[in-house]
Amino acid sequence: MTTSILRNKDFLGGCLLIAIGAAAAFIARDYSFGTPRQMGPGFLPTTLSFVLMGLGLAIALKAARTGELLEGAGALRPIIVVLGGVVLFSQTLEPLGLVLSSFILVMVACAAHTPFRLKESLLLSVGLTVGVVVLFAYALGVPFSLWPWSE
Repeated sequence: MTTSILRNKDFLGGCLLIAIGAAAAFIARDYSFGTPRQMGPGFLPTTLSFVLMGLGLAIALKAARTGELLEGAGALRPIIVVLGGVVLFSQTLEPLGLVLSSFILVMVACAAHTPFRLKESLLLSVGLTVGVVVLFAYALGVPFSLWPWSE
């Protein structure tokens, strides 16, 4: 493997998919698999994990011929900011409610993009928050408190 392949976006993305699929297969290893006719609790996660690993392998192999190289360490910032936003969401969901937590998550994720555009980020945050509330609170009936002062 050359240094250029290790800086290839497609190769790294494929490796990430392989790692996620392998982790899912490892987690589902103790579930009974069953048969296609009588599926056990491990059938779907195991099958999907192998499909994910196969897609990751195909993407990583394709990266040997094509793909865009990462430039410098700039690619690390968006990953850290987005993961930090997800952690922040998980910590603020209960005390702040679904609406404020979702809004904060999207704003933090928008901050990962350079240059940060406040107007676009606010519009995206409001739109996605409305979509999240409609989907999870009303359509699916997931029992989240919507606001800090609501039950």
